[in-house]
Amino acid sequence: MISDTPENMSVKIGEKGSYKLKQIGIPLALEYLKNIAKEINCSITYLDNILWLFCADGYGEIFGSKPNCNVCELTSDCSYEK
Repeated sequence: MISDTPENMSVKIGEKGSYKLKQIGIPLALEYLKNIAKEINCSITYLDNILWLFCADGYGEIFGSKPNCNVCELTSDCSYEK
């Protein structure tokens, strides 16, 4: 998912599947990605690269359908329910 376009990422976040966010559809998912990028003052492409580093097999492998919280250094700022 991480190397997809923002539009394809929003479909995966907005539709049923392992990346689905609760109560978020495709249009809201795309807006969500844009807002995250704006909040951290970067482009969606840059955000995509950051997410890829945290999610890709053989790299961070932290975020995914089963988060690897024990190796993540963002746990103090995370709202994921463990």
